[in-house]
Amino acid sequence: MHSLHAPRPTRRVILCDFDGTVGKFTLFLDYMIRFCRPGYRQLLDDFLSHKISTREVVEGGFALSQATAQDTRDYLNSITLDPAFPPFVAYALEQGYEYFIVSDSIDAFIRTVLEKNGLGKLPVLSNHLEIQGDSLRLFQPWRDENCHICHGSYGVCKQKVCRSFQALGSHVILIGDGMTDECGAAAADQVFATGSLLDYCRSNNIPATSFNSFIEIQAAFEEMNATQAL
Repeated sequence: MHSLHAPRPTRRVILCDFDGTVGKFTLFLDYMIRFCRPGYRQLLDDFLSHKISTREVVEGGFALSQATAQDTRDYLNSITLDPAFPPFVAYALEQGYEYFIVSDSIDAFIRTVLEKNGLGKLPVLSNHLEIQGDSLRLFQPWRDENCHICHGSYGVCKQKVCRSFQALGSHVILIGDGMTDECGAAAADQVFATGSLLDYCRSNNIPATSFNSFIEIQAAFEEMNATQAL
C-alpha cells in the first residue's frame, strides 16, 4: 500500500462505497425494513452474519416486499447524502481523479439517488436488477467466488474491482465503511475508512485514514495534492 504522499500516477481512481459512506442509510436493507412482510428480519440477520449471500437477501427481500413502484420512488427520493459529498466529487473530478460508485446494493436504486442529487453521470459498479415478465433477475458481473475474503458471498467483490483497475496501471483509492468493503481495503493503494471498516483495517494492519465526513476526506486530498505539486 502506498503512502498518502506517493508520487502522482498517470491514472488515479476513486472507488467509493455508497451505503453508510455517502450518507447514513443502507438502501436495500432499509427498504426491506420499511416495506417487507414479516420474515424479512431473518433474512437481514442471516445476511449480516454471513449465512446467506447478497443474491439470497435481495431475491428474498423482493419476494416479501409490499411496496408499489410509487412507494419505491418516494422512498429513494427521501434519501439524503452527506452535504459534503457532492462538493468532494466535483473537487476530485476537477483534480483529474476518476470517480466510481462501487456498491453491493442495486444499481437502479443508487442511480435514482444520484440523479436526484445532480450526480447522475457518476459511473456505478453494482448489482444489476432486471424485471423479466413477472420475475426479477439479478446480474452480478463483479462477483468473485475465488476471493479469499468475501468468497463470492457478495455480488460485488471490491478486491476484484480494485485489481481490474490496478491491472491498467491505476492508483486506486477506496472509500468505505463496512463489511462489503473489507476485501477492497486489502487490495487498494490507499484507504479512507469509517465504521466497522476502520476497525477491520486496524485489526489487519491495513493503513487507513479515518473520516467522519467528506469534509475531512477533501481536506486530506487537498493536502495530498499540494504535496504532490511540490
